Amino acid sequence: MNYQQGYDDGVQQGYDEGIQQARSSHSAGVPILIVLAMILWKAFVYAPLLLAGYWLANMMSAMYGDGWFIKSLLTLVFAVLAAGIIYFFKGMLISLRMLGNKLWLLLAAICIILACGIQCFMVFALLQNEMKVQHIPHYSLWSALISLLVAVVICSYYRFFTNVAPIPLLWFFQGGINLTQWWVFRKRRQEATIASMKVVHKKG
Repeated sequence: MNYQQGYDDGVQQGYDEGIQQARSSHSAGVPILIVLAMILWKAFVYAPLLLAGYWLANMMSAMYGDGWFIKSLLTLVFAVLAAGIIYFFKGMLISLRMLGNKLWLLLAAICIILACGIQCFMVFALLQNEMKVQHIPHYSLWSALISLLVAVVICSYYRFFTNVAPIPLLWFFQGGINLTQWWVFRKRRQEATIASMKVVHKKG
């Protein structure tokens, strides 16, 4: 009886340990999947920047022998610079909008195209082809609506209409604001000078 009881207890203990290990491995695997999903999503959001960085790094491959480490490093550097250009335009957009200049609409369109134009085109093309094969009614409309939703989500990362910027890119953002304010105020001074000259001319 004692041997049988010990055998049963050992089997039960092994079963419990197996269940606990399975749960532990499952709970450990979930964060890894979440991290991978977040990395893939970030890569999708910043795809234009990464593609631009890779293209520029590849163009310069003759200068460093096409080494993968240097190419990867240059890709990241150029991607950050491309992001800086977008935030420079965002600074101009914010400044023009605050000053009441309608040119901010044009800059908003440029920023949105740079930030999510490639992703929206990819999503639209893939969904349109797949829905067409599946004979889904109004597949072009559904593809366009989903692409528009993707654009809204991606633009929410950049917050184009909010006066904020990441700390590493703050210099680009502030440069866009300063340049725009200098240009607008200079233009207004010129207009005021011309108007005063016209008044003096009329009095004369």
